[in-house]
Amino acid sequence: MNNQNGIKQINGEVLDRITDLKEGEIVTFGSYMQDEDPSKESKPIEWIVLSVEENRVLLFSRYVLDVVPYHKDKRYRPWKSCTIRKWLNKDFYKKAFTDSERRLIRETNLKNEDFIYFFNPANTDTKDRIFPLSKEELKFCIHVKGERYAEATPFALKKGVTTHLVDEELYDKLNMSEDGVDRDVIGLTVTEWWVRSNADGWKTVDHAWIFGARGGAKTIYDGKTGVRPALYVGR
Repeated sequence: MNNQNGIKQINGEVLDRITDLKEGEIVTFGSYMQDEDPSKESKPIEWIVLSVEENRVLLFSRYVLDVVPYHKDKRYRPWKSCTIRKWLNKDFYKKAFTDSERRLIRETNLKNEDFIYFFNPANTDTKDRIFPLSKEELKFCIHVKGERYAEATPFALKKGVTTHLVDEELYDKLNMSEDGVDRDVIGLTVTEWWVRSNADGWKTVDHAWIFGARGGAKTIYDGKTGVRPALYVGR
């Protein structure tokens, strides 16, 4: 089934023909607030198809959808007990998807690597339905240049998500060409969004500063970094 813009809408019928989906294709699944005015109706969420397997598909949000701190206070928290994990798998999961859509979301075993220098928490792997991609997952999953950066929805912009205008100076300063980023990104306003990792002893975690392949450190309670979810759907 396609929506009015001709974009394929993920449902059970589409997943019965899972091999018809192509990597890099834009699809819709679920709905969420996207307008600057939160009183307006939710809109379909657009996702990029990152990988197609025999019985499941990995979807990655095309836009930064909201602004949530990695954790709400300054205490150390691994991924398994942080605020953003609870928000994605409870609040967002219930708000963005109908009962029939939730039945299509697959629980996934996640390997949560540490962003640390001297602290090594044990048993940090988790099972989640919705999650940010890790830095390692980004390296393997993102192979189309347009998937590596994201604009924010007007809703996320209204909430104060951090953005950057890419100009010639910034492009050269960050050696973006070495990451395979074409110069046509110059002139775009792109957004910071969280990458999944465990906090270190200094209460910092990875975040994607402009591009998925380029990480950096940010305090876990930062309230201006965006959320760009990923999830698996299947029958």
